[in-house]
Amino acid sequence: MKRKFAIVLMILLVSAVSVFAVTSTSKFEGEDEIKAFGEARKGSIEKLVENNNQSKSGAVCIIEGEYISKEYFEVRYNSYKNSPLDYENPKEETLQSLKREMVYKMFADEHGLTPTSAEIKAYVQSTRSSIEELEEGRALIENYAQGLGMTDDEYWEYNEKYEAPLAVTWIKVDEYIAANNLAPLEYDDAEVTVLEQKYFEKL
Repeated sequence: MKRKFAIVLMILLVSAVSVFAVTSTSKFEGEDEIKAFGEARKGSIEKLVENNNQSKSGAVCIIEGEYISKEYFEVRYNSYKNSPLDYENPKEETLQSLKREMVYKMFADEHGLTPTSAEIKAYVQSTRSSIEELEEGRALIENYAQGLGMTDDEYWEYNEKYEAPLAVTWIKVDEYIAANNLAPLEYDDAEVTVLEQKYFEKL
């Protein structure tokens, strides 16, 4: 079951109201688990949406020159901390993920690969169609959205703004690297400056 759950999460990242509940009385394997995962992420996502900025004053660290707000960091951190995939060190996983994100973003900016709004929208539409074409996929995404306190439409709007741009960037950069026979991007040694040491010590 964990493999199936991992595939759904990968599709969502590469992730309320009764009318969106599954009409069938039967449940698909993983529904409760993915709903609980959404509930665990709800608070940090709500804060990110409410504070729709990455101001320097609220940053907890700087990665490759990019200020990372507490809200942005915690959304990523909670996805690892509360994942049923049982990550041993969610703080380190989060930092590695953000380092990769910033290195890929820099490469995309330098090579004209930053995704357009049309590319992002097309990616979301394709991903949503792939998930919802099966009843099981619809059930899982609806339960995930419920856990987040969203309708499925609201989740996909969130995905388009906060998650899909990163996924499209990864795809475009990896395709460019493969097409030009370039070495994979290294991000382990990306520069990280911690601004809130006590915050990180508590994680």
